[in-house]
Amino acid sequence: MFVSFLVGGMLPIIPFFFGSGYSALAIAIGISVTASFIVGAIKSRMAETGILKGGLEMAGLGTGVALIGFGIGSELANLGIINI
Repeated sequence: MFVSFLVGGMLPIIPFFFGSGYSALAIAIGISVTASFIVGAIKSRMAETGILKGGLEMAGLGTGVALIGFGIGSELANLGIINI
């Protein structure tokens, strides 16, 4: 379980070791969405449901959660509660 958490947490950070700014961010987002899709596809394969549906579902949920987190962080920064 720990190894899964470690690998999943490291994937989006890797581009920032080699670059910075928007290019690293774009690559990190791409890696995260791709990894989410793969996990969803594997889950669907194990559950014997549609692989494409499961992959898109997981990637969509991951993207939605990321957008919600970004929105909350932006609002907290606008209110002066946190510094970004």
